[in-house]
Amino acid sequence: LDAVSLRLLGRTFTKPERAVVRRTLDSALVTYQRDPAAAKTFLSVGESRLDATLPAPELAAWTLVASQVMNLDEALTK
Repeated sequence: LDAVSLRLLGRTFTKPERAVVRRTLDSALVTYQRDPAAAKTFLSVGESRLDATLPAPELAAWTLVASQVMNLDEALTK
């Protein structure tokens, strides 16, 4: 999580922020592990090639978290 926040916000998450983002990650991971097809569908959007060595559910969960952080006003105006 620190790698995501440092790259996108230029700082680490506060403790409350980290808890929110961690809940999102954990929830998405459970969802995508239960439905790997949904993870693959989610990851099929866009032009970037996927690394086939990475598990789709985990990659989809982290992609969702990165997208969530990138859409924060703080990330957009950094």
